[in-house]
Amino acid sequence: METDIIFYKARWVYPVESPPIENGVVTVSQGKIISVGDNRRVKDQGKLTDLGDGVIFPALINAHTHLELSALKGRLNPGLGFLSWVRGLLAIRESLTEVERLSAIQTAVKNLHRFGTIAVGDWTGSLGGNGFESPDGLVRCAFYEVIGFLDQTLTLPASLTSNSELRTPNSLRGVDPSGPEPELSPPDSAIRNPHSAINWARARTLYSERSVPDSAIRNPQSAINWLSLGAHAPHTTSSRAIQSAKTWTNEHCLPLSIHVAESIEEEEFLFTGQGPWREFLQERGRGIENWASPKKNPVAYLESLGVLDKKTQCIHLTRAVRNDLEILKDKRAQIVVCPRSNYFISRSLPLLPDMLQLNLAPALGTDSLASNQDLSLWEEMAFVHRSFPGIDPRLILEMATLNGARALNLEDHLGSLAPGKKAGMLFLPLEKCPAKEFPEAMIYSRGKDLLWLDVEPYPSLATRHSSH
Repeated sequence: METDIIFYKARWVYPVESPPIENGVVTVSQGKIISVGDNRRVKDQGKLTDLGDGVIFPALINAHTHLELSALKGRLNPGLGFLSWVRGLLAIRESLTEVERLSAIQTAVKNLHRFGTIAVGDWTGSLGGNGFESPDGLVRCAFYEVIGFLDQTLTLPASLTSNSELRTPNSLRGVDPSGPEPELSPPDSAIRNPHSAINWARARTLYSERSVPDSAIRNPQSAINWLSLGAHAPHTTSSRAIQSAKTWTNEHCLPLSIHVAESIEEEEFLFTGQGPWREFLQERGRGIENWASPKKNPVAYLESLGVLDKKTQCIHLTRAVRNDLEILKDKRAQIVVCPRSNYFISRSLPLLPDMLQLNLAPALGTDSLASNQDLSLWEEMAFVHRSFPGIDPRLILEMATLNGARALNLEDHLGSLAPGKKAGMLFLPLEKCPAKEFPEAMIYSRGKDLLWLDVEPYPSLATRHSSH
């Protein structure tokens, strides 16, 4: 009888959470990792797939993008500054046809797979499929965008607030709320419809402090694997809407995402209530006449609103100073940086060395194609290393894998090679590369000749084996 155990062997295995293993083997069964070790542990049973000179490592996680903006690729000039970039983005986006928009999204998704990306944090303004198809089994963690000063309170689509279908965790469990929480899988009804964005959020309520349930990332045809909220930014969204969004995400045990400290215009507007950003909002009729400046910088402002904690994902932080980072460390906030996007827009970069020194574990994102030439985390990692050559390449690889999994609440399933995790793995050929050099060699390989390995939980994802 044929066994379902496969041994993947290579010159190097890089688990991310532990040191590289020379002549390592990853043992996989039914799409899950059974063990990670050296080749002395290979048994007679199972199929041995010897990949040769190169490295096996976890698939990448792009922690922040806007796939809806993919049709803007190459249409905006770099170095415009934040406000000019926003003006250009809005003008071009409003001129796009539906065919252009949908075609660009589909191309972007295919390229994410080509770049070795297994999960993405994607901001969206739509709760429908939005043209997003995931034939390659991409795990899409979506953030529905909350934006505007006109609505001082949180305004959500009816599908997110309906009491007819949304049930509390305790009613789903059917147990005494004061008693201990049993270990349960999501009920079939919570995950039955793979195209329902909201069903993933309901399934998620079962898991409180745990990461997204296994069953919620199993179906590769899901348009959205789980749905949370993204409060757009402190300078575009009212304080009450931000706080209400945080309350909603807390109730559903999901992370809140927010762009913060991205531009000098944001900083000036929050400090003084004046400046080019106020004029821009007034031009667009955004209802800020009664808005009072908090007279704080963006991070301090969010702290004062009580929305910073370990389930708050802070994006960009291009203007954040050391004191801001210490606040975020104290609050245990999740950090996501998009360096190429920041440099494209304003020729500035976040304080990545300080973030790493403070153990903030920043995750890496590409942001959208409106401010980046591609969605490749390989290019993002290479840019980080060129911009900050003192940063250990292993930490940069961690930003694109394990830190991204943590930022998206997927750390129980993805982001590293460890027993019990999904076997979403990649192989990168690297000829005769010594141990101290291969992390940097990986980064500058640009993902050339990348191979997907065992991805059984994502059955439509192309599985390629190179047996020797």
